[in-house]
Amino acid sequence: MGLTHTPRVIASIARGLLRRRSATEKAILEGSGIGPQHPHLYQARAGLLDVDYLGHLNNAAYLSHAELARWELTAYNGLMSHMYQDKVAYLVSSSAIRYRREVRPIFRKFQIDTFVSAFSEKHIW
Repeated sequence: MGLTHTPRVIASIARGLLRRRSATEKAILEGSGIGPQHPHLYQARAGLLDVDYLGHLNNAAYLSHAELARWELTAYNGLMSHMYQDKVAYLVSSSAIRYRREVRPIFRKFQIDTFVSAFSEKHIW
């Protein structure tokens, strides 16, 4: 798992940082995921490691991609630099998933909308 997951996390962070670098400050603030009206859009394709023997996106792969979307969001909106400065890390205490439809066949595009609905000194929802 770590052999495939770690490079994907690094790629998500790099993608978020590249998007941040190419965006204007106004676009970052508007698309940073601060509030439900400004979701961060993570786009990916269902890869060979994400599907079951029928070619459907595996249920566990949805959660893996949700984590990759969170990493990309934090790199894009600048939260990651604050995490490193304050020496804090993620701890996902709950997830709410709504499966709208299956993702198939292999290599089909899909997107995950992520947003920060609220935050405090120690928590992000």
